[in-house]
This record gives sequence, C-alpha cells and structure tokens, in this order.
Amino acid sequence: MNFINPFLLLFAAAASIPLLLHLFNKQRVKIIEFSTVKYLQALQKTRMRKLKIRQILLLILRTLALLMIALAFARPTIEGGYLPALGGKTTTTAILLLDVSGSMQTETNAGTYFERAKDKLDSILDDFTEKERTTLITFSNRIIYDSGEPSVEFERLRDAIQEIEPGYAEANPKSAFTRAFELLTQTTDPNLEIYVVSDFQGEAWRNFEFNLFESANLEPSIFLANVSLDEIDNVALTEIHFPNQIITTGRPFQLQADVRNFKPQLSAELLVALTIGENRVAQTDLSIPPDGEGTVTFTHTPKQSGFLSGEIAIDDDDLPPDNRAYFGMRVPSGNKIALISENDQEAYYIRNALVPEQGKGGVRQMDLIGAIQAGNANLFDYDVVIVDVSGRLPQPLVSSLRNYLNTGGAALFMMRPSLDFADFSSEIANPIFGVQTVEAPPLPKPGEGKYLLNRFELDHPLFSPYKQVREDKRPQAEFLGHYKVIESPKATVLARYSDNTPAVLEGNIGRGKALLFTFSPNEDYTDIVFRPLLVILLNRSVEYLVSEPLSQREQILAGSEVSRELGPQSARSFVMVTPLGDSVQVSPSARAGAVVFNLGVLDQPGIYQIFGDRNLVDLFAVNFPPEESEELYTDSDAVGGKIAGARIVILDYDANAAELIESARFGTELWKLFLLLGFILLLIEMAVAYSARRPEVSPG
Repeated sequence: MNFINPFLLLFAAAASIPLLLHLFNKQRVKIIEFSTVKYLQALQKTRMRKLKIRQILLLILRTLALLMIALAFARPTIEGGYLPALGGKTTTTAILLLDVSGSMQTETNAGTYFERAKDKLDSILDDFTEKERTTLITFSNRIIYDSGEPSVEFERLRDAIQEIEPGYAEANPKSAFTRAFELLTQTTDPNLEIYVVSDFQGEAWRNFEFNLFESANLEPSIFLANVSLDEIDNVALTEIHFPNQIITTGRPFQLQADVRNFKPQLSAELLVALTIGENRVAQTDLSIPPDGEGTVTFTHTPKQSGFLSGEIAIDDDDLPPDNRAYFGMRVPSGNKIALISENDQEAYYIRNALVPEQGKGGVRQMDLIGAIQAGNANLFDYDVVIVDVSGRLPQPLVSSLRNYLNTGGAALFMMRPSLDFADFSSEIANPIFGVQTVEAPPLPKPGEGKYLLNRFELDHPLFSPYKQVREDKRPQAEFLGHYKVIESPKATVLARYSDNTPAVLEGNIGRGKALLFTFSPNEDYTDIVFRPLLVILLNRSVEYLVSEPLSQREQILAGSEVSRELGPQSARSFVMVTPLGDSVQVSPSARAGAVVFNLGVLDQPGIYQIFGDRNLVDLFAVNFPPEESEELYTDSDAVGGKIAGARIVILDYDANAAELIESARFGTELWKLFLLLGFILLLIEMAVAYSARRPEVSPG
C-alpha cells in the first residue's frame, strides 16, 4: 500500500487527542469523611465497571475515527485494479516519448521502425481513459514536437502521431527525458509514467544516463518499447572527401566516398554513381567484404567557375537515407589579380609568370597598383592581392589588407631585400604568419655559398604534385641570401631553404587566407626567376589562395545548427531554397565587413542554396549522420539500468501492453473505504455517548 498524499499522514497524530483528553481529565479525588455520607448506600461495583468500559470504548471509537479520516485524506492506494468500487481507479500522468531519429526509417517486412513505433503508441492509447492525462514528445538530437501540458485529448494525439514523419538527425534522448521530468514534477497524480518507443540505436543510447528522478524522489514507471529487429541489410555512404588538391576550372580533381557494409555475413556488390547537378556523369562497381569498408574514387573536370554540387549514390537497401552523400563547393576563377608593387623588374617577373598573355586575350586580368594608391583601392574587386613593396607599408594599405583578409580575401606577400623588415614583421609577418623577422638578406657576394629552396611540405596542396616525383627530380632554386625569421608554434611552414629556415609560410586572419614568401623574384639574389619553379609556384599559389578547401571538406550533418558567413553582399533580399524545393526568406546580420546567415537547425539532407536578389551567392550540402547507420542497438534492459530512481518495465513489441501497464500502477484508491469506516465509527461513538447520557430509572 502507498499513499498519494503521504504528508497528510501527519494528521494521524490527531487520533491521540481523545487519549490525551482522557488522561488529563483524570483528577485525583481527595476523600473527606462526612458523617452523613457514611450512611449512604455504597455504589454498586457493577455500575462503576460499566462506566469505565463505556469510557474506554468511547476513547477507542474516537481514536479510530480520527485515524480513518486522516488515512482517507492521505489517499491510500494498492497496486493493480482490485476492489475498484471501494475507492476508484487512480489518476495517471503519462508522457509518450517517440524516437524520430534517422535510423527509425529502417525498412523491414513488418514496415519501417517508425511505422511499428506508431502502431505501438496506438495500442497503448487504446486502453487510456479519462483517468490518464498524457502528452507526446518526439525527439532526435533535440525535441522536435511537444504537445504541451498533459491532457485527455487522445484523438488529437493520435492525429499528431499519424502526421509526424521520422527525421534524419542523430538520436539524443536526454533532452526528451529532461522535458518529461519537468512535466512530472508539476503533477499530483499518483501514477507517473513515461513510455519510450525507439529502436535504441546509436552511441547516444549506449552512453545514456539519467538520474534526475532519483534526486527528486519521483520514482516514475518507465515503459521501454523496442521496435528494432535483428536482421538488417544496410550499406552506407559514410562520407565524401577530397584528396589534398587544388580545384580549378579545366583541371580534373578527385572525389572519394567511404562506403561501409554493415552486413556481418554477406559481401556487398554495389553500383556507385556520381551525379553532377542533374546529370549522372560516371559510375563504377565496388565490392565490399562482410562488415567491411571500401572507398570509391571519381574524377571530374569542372568546365567553368562558380558553384558546383552533386551526389554519390549506391543502390537502396533497408535504410535508404544513407545511400546518398551530397557535396557542394565553389570552383574559383582567380581571374582578377591586384599586384601592389612598383613598375620595375620584379613586377615584370611576377606579371609574366601569372599573365603571360596580358593584352592578348589571356584569361587572367592583373592590375598593377602602387603602394600608396592601394590604400584607397577597392581590394574586394580582386580575387587575389599580391604585395611586393619596398620600404615601409603605408598604414592605409595595412588597414585595407587586414579588412580584406578578415572578410575572406586572399593575399600573397613577398619580402623584397629593400623592405623595412621591422615594420613588416610587426604589421604582417608576426600577426598573420606567426614569425618574427630578425635579419634582412645581406648584399650578395658571389662565391660565398648558396642556399637551396628544395624542401617542400608534400602533403600540402601547394606541393602535392611533387609527392610522386623522385627527390632528385624535384625542382629547386638557388639563393645568395634571404630573410631570416624566427618561428612560433602557430607558424605553418610549407617550404624551407637548405639551412632549414622558412621559405614559404601559410597564415589565416579572419576568413581569409594568406601566403608569405621570404624572398622575391630579384635576380641579384636568386636564379628562381630563370627557372620553371617560379611560374609553377606563383600559379599554384594563386589557385590555392582562391580555392576553398575548408568548405569543400565541410561536413554538415542533418540536425546541425548551421550558419554561413559570406563576403560583402549588395543584394536587398535573400532566400534559401531547401533540398525539397521550399523557399525560405533569410535575413543576414553584418559582422566586420561580412554577412552572416544564421539558418537554424537543418534536418533534411541534400543541397541548400542561398539566393540574393535571385543570384546564387552560396551553396552547401547537408548529409545523413553516419552514426545513424551503424548497427549499434542497445538492449532495453541495459537502457533501463542507466535510469536511476525509476521502475523499469519492458514492453515487448508483441506483448499485451494493457496488462503490464495495469499491474505496474497503483490501480485502486482506498480513500472511500477509510472514509466510510471513519463515518461508521463516528456513528457508533455517537450511539454509545447518547446511551451514557440517558438517566437510569431505579425500580420501586
């Protein structure tokens, strides 16, 4: 037996009041001898005995009556549905937690996991009456739907369940359990119940723990209904990635997709297809061993610059959403270059290396701008800015360069022998590249030795083409002198001289990318101006700076909160088009010369596009979480063992839910019985008390 209002049991102490009154009313009688009294007839002993018995009986009746009334108000209950006429069925607050994560789309011969889950909820609701108040919460990595305060509107809940569709995000039940806990703390019903209908798939369930019930002494009944089945045929595309490369127009690049076979006994024979835009451009066969992994590689050559999107797909199986992986990127042009330099020999070498067909219909356009004029130029009109100046950098130019880089620009810095190295070190080299310039190159003296530029970081896209070339066949250049710098831990060195000092460094500031050469094309110091290495190095540097390797490798998963930061935009209105073709008005916020779109949580895998005044300004891909593909199912008992302070009931899918639910409840309240007993005792007490007041008539 339990009590719904146990704190009211304190009033049971009132049952001691009659006893206390009885004890306090007992007075010690002082015997005084009266001459006349001694002649009175002695009272009969039997009458005195009856009087005492009547008083004790009244004491017992009053005590029991008060005790019964106190127990009635405390609302005693017993488990099960026994003796309902004595008190009535107990009330219940029931929270329905429905898993709508990506793995719930798994298909079986008995329907999808999600369809099985909805059927299970229907069968649970079938036995609910006006004594049960309930609410529905659906969750994946967060709460997706919450029907609000518990109510008896079961038809509304049924309609909501039928309209809900499974999502694509990873499961994380903690938020749903926290919401259920909040609702249960606000109710006074004796039966507190949570129904969890899920496939219990993923790391979130394996690592799930919840102890708020224990800390609040709620002790709800938690019913766990598992809708998963044992044998699933699933092969998943887990990720698309791009090998270390620079992607530009007219040059083939590689896309690779990782594929995982989750079938423990059977190998997977797959047809894998690459689609660019709306067109399937390539396909290949792939064989993966049981419970194994494989990689498929495609090659594609972009014909024009701009946004490029597509997907890699395999044949559908029991979990269709993970059979497609999407990608989106921007293929840069790098056509407009600003060269901030003097009209001298070094500028001539740089221009000829990058724009050999200047003025003859060449693809690239290069503008030569002086250092002073560059401070007032609009650098945002250019894809890349190359800085090769002598002396001190004008402060307006430094400010303009930093603003340009912070908002996503790309810059290549070169260090002339006549550069003010102390100023350049404090303004550019140290804050952007993490190096301190300590010595300018000395005047060259032939015969005093040479430095070789021949040590490259071959894993970087800038020098990756040389990875397959023998070391003695790789290009090199000779230097009679170069700038000496001190590195810091944040410096990223891509190439070194033979004395191990940095020659080429990479840096980032804001959203921008920058490269630093600790040399310049000065024929008095180096022979690089006469070698193919200068042409290769400058062209690949420009291509790398305008490329977007971070965006190409970006892995946005369904259920993630997404924000996109773009460069300055002149459009007045922006619209996001979802993979389903829906158009959503979006409003950017300005930040340091850029615009930021906070798009919220995106659940649907596929390609998203942002248009500004009908012009495409951004494109990105959202993919199915690979964690939802893994066959990591947690046993219901194991899940229940990690929920502290609750009574766990396993609802087998085919079991009779009504019987299990009824047996777990405090099914009958006994307050009517105790109140009736108290009323009867009061009637008896009144009858006994009344009989005591009637005068006795003596015979004769």
